[in-house]
Amino acid sequence: MLALEAATRAREREAREAAKAAEAAERRAEGGGEAGRQLHEAEEAARKLDGDVGSLRQRLAALEAELRRREREAERLEAQSKAAAAAALSQSREAEAARARLEADVAALRQRCVALEGGAKAKVGGVDSRN
Repeated sequence: MLALEAATRAREREAREAAKAAEAAERRAEGGGEAGRQLHEAEEAARKLDGDVGSLRQRLAALEAELRRREREAERLEAQSKAAAAAALSQSREAEAARARLEADVAALRQRCVALEGGAKAKVGGVDSRN
């Protein structure tokens, strides 16, 4: 984009120089054929440069509009990314809490199994001693 702006400025400068050359040639043209030809060439060059400058300005405006559109799209995607990251963090915390609850449940069940096993062995031992 900066290159396009620089090219636009250069073309504008060339157009001004061509216009000055045309004016100088016009002042020199007091009926001389060569001066008239130079004037005509300078005017043609000035018109061409004016057209080039207009085209460059249009292209610059289109590129600036495209840049603004892409910046808005980048902002939208960044917001989506942040929302997804926040949701993932929340899910991760929920999963960690669920894992901790399950580990606590497993530990409690192990203790209960050990207690039941001890009670079962005591009953079995008591039954064997009566026989």
